[in-house]
Amino acid sequence: MITVIVHIENHSDFCDNLVAVAFDVVCLPRIGDTVFITGTMRKHLEEFIKMNIKFISRYTNCLYGASRGIDPHDITDDNFKDVAKDLSIDDFIYVSGVLFKYPFNQVHIQLSDNYPSKI
Repeated sequence: MITVIVHIENHSDFCDNLVAVAFDVVCLPRIGDTVFITGTMRKHLEEFIKMNIKFISRYTNCLYGASRGIDPHDITDDNFKDVAKDLSIDDFIYVSGVLFKYPFNQVHIQLSDNYPSKI
């Protein structure tokens, strides 16, 4: 088994190390492949993103409902909890990036909600 560290695509950082979970796979996924993470892993990532304004502002691409398309600068202490309710990574199933970190021998993948147009 190969341990892969999963990241969710955002508009700030490629393979954001602050929001990640690890799981084991039999073979490495490629860009464009579909990867489903468990509900527990998804909940862990969502709860971590919802922890503070800094994180949720970086992951506005994960917002749905009334908060869809909100500018990160418009998220304040007053509306933070309402915005956090609209966060979901359910659609983030497509591998948009793969990174091998040497000398740590770590494989990182980044999941997106959009199928990559160029593979």
